[in-house]
Amino acid sequence: SPFTLGTHPVPSNLLDDRSLRAKLPSSNGSTVPVIQDPLHLGQQDGLVVDFAIKALQRHRPRAIMINLPEVDTVGHWSQKWFTEEATVYRAFDRSLGRLIDAYKAAGIYDKTLFVITADHGMIQSKNRVLDRVGVVDQIKSTLGKESIILTNGGGSAGPTMTSIWLKNPANNARMAKAIFDKRYDNVSAVFYMNRSSGGHTYEMAGVEQGSADLVKTYQYLLSTDAGPNGPDIAILLRENARNSGMPQMPGRHGGADWGSQHITLILSGPGVKTGASNAPARLVDIAPTIERFMGMPPEARDGLVLADAFQQPHPSDVAAQNHSDAETNVYVNALIARAQHDVSLAQRGLLPNSVPADEQPAIHWKRRLAVTAAGLGVLGATGAGLGKAIAAVRRQETNLNWDE
Repeated sequence: SPFTLGTHPVPSNLLDDRSLRAKLPSSNGSTVPVIQDPLHLGQQDGLVVDFAIKALQRHRPRAIMINLPEVDTVGHWSQKWFTEEATVYRAFDRSLGRLIDAYKAAGIYDKTLFVITADHGMIQSKNRVLDRVGVVDQIKSTLGKESIILTNGGGSAGPTMTSIWLKNPANNARMAKAIFDKRYDNVSAVFYMNRSSGGHTYEMAGVEQGSADLVKTYQYLLSTDAGPNGPDIAILLRENARNSGMPQMPGRHGGADWGSQHITLILSGPGVKTGASNAPARLVDIAPTIERFMGMPPEARDGLVLADAFQQPHPSDVAAQNHSDAETNVYVNALIARAQHDVSLAQRGLLPNSVPADEQPAIHWKRRLAVTAAGLGVLGATGAGLGKAIAAVRRQETNLNWDE
């Protein structure tokens, strides 16, 4: 449990509340490893909502941000993704009902803005992978064993893209081009950081059958990484593909694919327009939108106010969103088109997809021992047969000479 929220200690009457604790079962009843989710599916997120309800009842905070970790955990680790995610979603639906009831009991439900969203999407890929080890080996054989600083944050697996930091950025362009020319399975495009003249921009080394709009989309998304600490080489993967390594964790995100970029956004409360919207939205747009609903002027924000969410939007917000949508819709449509194309190719078996070495199943020690014993048996029998042949020839007193 957290002991502080920023510089503020969590009230002891919440930390010591025994109703906010759960006994650990021997099994969580799912395919998710117990070390990742030690409770039955939905129970962990339920405790988080219980904590929020207790905080509301005892301290009446003006704002509560609730993070539900299980949706992410199950997305990463479940081997029965749709079934087990559905269990978590249904449990959250019940918990959300309890939270709404608590706000109604407090008499402030009709004065509260609810926002439900996520920081990323998720794809699951058990077989469609990029040979990450092969890429690393290619770089080291070309530039030297000590040429790489970091790959994918240092983990043994990686997201739906491959990020590489080189010791010498002068090698960015030629190494990125060499990687693209290798035509690794499941690669959509390769970009590299151009650090010339003190700038930080991403240039394309190559794209697999990508439209001009898709290239613009990739450059827009990579611009969020374009800075002193951004990766030197970015390998963007096809839809529903991931880095090799840790095949037991099939769920990944973090790349420029539609599955990773497409997320839920639900707003409810006073002044919110009912219905659904097809207008694109970004995470950076959520904070200024909340500020506008609360009557605060959004200032110095990277995002803009989502005017289509308001019953009575500000005219300036409408104009700003319409202008932004004209560009952002291009990106959305390009990612959707790429996703549909890749899924169609995969379903028809038209995407090459070899299994790299670090994804090969380990040989069980009993099978390894049996194979070794059989090999030794064959070798022994061969040696014995050869020895008998030599002895027979000698008994026949032939004139053959043997070099033993």
